[in-house]
Amino acid sequence: VNRLVAENLLDKVGLTVSSCEDGHEAVKRWQDGGIDLILMDLEMPVMDGMEATRKIREAELSGKQNAVPIIALTAHVLEEERLATREAGMNGWVGKPMRPPELYAELARLLPPVVSGE
Repeated sequence: VNRLVAENLLDKVGLTVSSCEDGHEAVKRWQDGGIDLILMDLEMPVMDGMEATRKIREAELSGKQNAVPIIALTAHVLEEERLATREAGMNGWVGKPMRPPELYAELARLLPPVVSGE
């Protein structure tokens, strides 16, 4: 359900969306290129969002691909959870259930010329 909500909200601001079923698929999709931003759910099957983010950041450090902003999508609201997402390499955070103003603010911060937040 959260993925469908996110797809709808991203579509409303003109972004092209490519969604994945799990973290392993997300890493593979990023490796294929053409990704400008990742909205990463922390609780996915096969590989969770934290591990997927760490794998992406490790590959970026090797110089194979440019850094991509990653926004954590999570129902966990504790400050230590936010800190853990930053330590994993995430650039932003959006709580579940998703609130459009919160999502759009993070998108505008990380993709300013693309998203106006309206």
